[in-house]
Amino acid sequence: MERRRRNNISRLPASVRERFCELIIDGVGYDGIKEDPAIKKECITRKIRIHNSSILAFKNSEEYEEIKRYVLSRKRSLTMNEVLLLDNYRKLNPNEQNAIVEDVIARARVKKAVKAG
Repeated sequence: MERRRRNNISRLPASVRERFCELIIDGVGYDGIKEDPAIKKECITRKIRIHNSSILAFKNSEEYEEIKRYVLSRKRSLTMNEVLLLDNYRKLNPNEQNAIVEDVIARARVKKAVKAG
């Protein structure tokens, strides 16, 4: 069985990978991404460094596309209720945030599989 290579971004919690996606969508460059407080904190905690090649690999991944669709749909249609939920989400600890993001990704994969038939 062939081992899949993992870049450093894939080693970060889902909530931080979502933040990565948001920054890329917003056009933030490498230095800005690297200096983002949430990303910087996780990188220090996990003793990893993010390289340009890691960002490129992430941008070309299926996971990025899934998160990107979710982030863009959320940005387009936030109701007042969703704004309140998002505010509450940001107050959760990283483990709780990670569980929510992983659930959203899993639901998106199931939905995609059902559509594919």
